[in-house]
Parts: sequence; C-alpha cells; structure tokens
Amino acid sequence: DLIFIENGIVLINQTFEKITNNFLMFLRLNKPIYLKEELKIKTDVIFTILTPKNINTSVKLQILSKISRILNRNNIKKKIAGVKKAEDVLALLISV
Repeated sequence: DLIFIENGIVLINQTFEKITNNFLMFLRLNKPIYLKEELKIKTDVIFTILTPKNINTSVKLQILSKISRILNRNNIKKKIAGVKKAEDVLALLISV
C-alpha cells in the first residue's frame, strides 16, 4: 500500500512472512522521483513500514496511524531535510 502525503512524503506499508519484528525504513533521495507521473506526484522522502504477516490488525493500524499523523505535520519535511544521520531522523520522529 502506498500512502501519498501532501508534503512530498510517501509511506509504503507492507507485511512479510519471514520477519518477526516491525521495521521502519527511511530513504531520502538526492533528486525527487515521480511515483505517479500522470498525477504529478513526486517525492524525495520515502518511509517504509515492514510488519510481520501475523501481526494483530489493530496493532498494525495503530502503527500506521501514528506514523501517518507524524508525517502529516507541518514542517516535518523541512526538519527531516536538515538531518544527516538515521538516528537523528528517529529522534526527530519520537520527539514530535
């Protein structure tokens, strides 16, 4: 599932059989790419949530909801753009 957030961030949500923990991955591209060129939707910030296939649905929805709320906040993309290390992105997300 792709969730396009209006500030140029995309959130990818996937489940997998062989993982046992939840993972959040973050990619920041040097140049924006078009994910849906016909809609003119482009992004340079990509978050991916990877969850086990057997995760409780309500837990998964809570994780997805919380990350979506954080990524929809004003100025979050500008704050992320200034961060150099993955640990600092995580700290930023936790502090918001």
